[in-house]
Amino acid sequence: MGFLRGLLLEEIVPSLRRTDGAGVDSPGARDLSIDVRSRAEEVLARCATVTSADLLARHLVHASDVVARRFVPTIRSQCASRGSVRHAAFVVAAWSVLLDGVDETGAPVVVVDHQADVLRFAAGEERDLPGSLLRVADVFAELAVEPRFRHAYSELRELIVTDGVLTVMRMMQV
Repeated sequence: MGFLRGLLLEEIVPSLRRTDGAGVDSPGARDLSIDVRSRAEEVLARCATVTSADLLARHLVHASDVVARRFVPTIRSQCASRGSVRHAAFVVAAWSVLLDGVDETGAPVVVVDHQADVLRFAAGEERDLPGSLLRVADVFAELAVEPRFRHAYSELRELIVTDGVLTVMRMMQV
């Protein structure tokens, strides 16, 4: 839960603000009419009851839409405000490794996404051309050229490939 807490409270919540002006307000923040910190705590509580495998399986289906709709605006806002992007970069980097079609144990990973072919190709190019996945404009738009995010993504992807996703996630919780 430490990683998810960091993602929510250090990166997602700071990119949001309430429509009544309360809450966090940063450049590029999106308007919401809910108490974002309370909502983040509710999400954390709900996720504590869900197995990691179930959570991962549900979020891998059409992940390109989820990333484009939910993560890219957060990353954009955090870059504009010079906030943290490491947790979001980790999520994208871990996803890119899974797009290769196998997990760390060698078990197959089925990619169910309307852009699966493009995503798998781009992820496969990462070895020779780091940041290839970020060039999928339908998902990442201008983030391919955003230096802070690109650096964090590339660094974390390399660590995940060499050390494993759980090791890197634990390292980020320190």
